Amino acid sequence: TTPEEMQGLLTKVQDLLQENTILRIQGDDPALMVTQYRELSRSKTKAAIQELAWMDLDEPKGEFILRGSPENLQKAQSLLEEFIANNAVDQLTEVAEDDLDILLMGGKSSKIVQFSADL
Repeated sequence: TTPEEMQGLLTKVQDLLQENTILRIQGDDPALMVTQYRELSRSKTKAAIQELAWMDLDEPKGEFILRGSPENLQKAQSLLEEFIANNAVDQLTEVAEDDLDILLMGGKSSKIVQFSADL
């Protein structure tokens, strides 16, 4: 192998490493991350992130994983953090005790349906 070939190979390896930098973003709550990831999958934000970087979820560690170039990782991280901040998924999991019976009852025997029929 000539020095020029070695330099060319080294350059290709460095380029490959540069394009496959990994960034791990710690999530707030590992149990909540799956729900956040599902909501993200339904949004246009995921498509925007995937144009910049490969994305996955590491449930046991509670981390979002992004892989790509350092420049694109910064942009993808901003999009992901903005999505999480603007989509309060954690509020979806809390149901007030007073609302629980109403939410669990349904159909023709529902109190709401009966009340509406009486009006």
